[in-house]
Amino acid sequence: MKSVCNASIDGIGVYVVDAFKDRKNELVYIGSSGKILQNGKKKIRIGGIADRIINGEQFREPRRKSWKSKIITEDIEALDIYWYETFDKKNNDFPNTIK
Repeated sequence: MKSVCNASIDGIGVYVVDAFKDRKNELVYIGSSGKILQNGKKKIRIGGIADRIINGEQFREPRRKSWKSKIITEDIEALDIYWYETFDKKNNDFPNTIK
């Protein structure tokens, strides 16, 4: 995942994961990365959205491992991961609210 992930390393926002199986796409996960502090500034997780997607924990393992296992055990053909910065020069939306 690390070699193909193009998510922001210095932004905050949300990511959406679709699984492609049996000729159908199904939404399987929505996550967020980063926070807005009381002073209005953003707090970026080290590695940004990209690190949250790749190394965030799910099913008691980093996603780079747990998603691979799920793909195999659930016979998923592919995962499509879309990410969006929600608090930047153009947007002022809290990641958790959007999630």
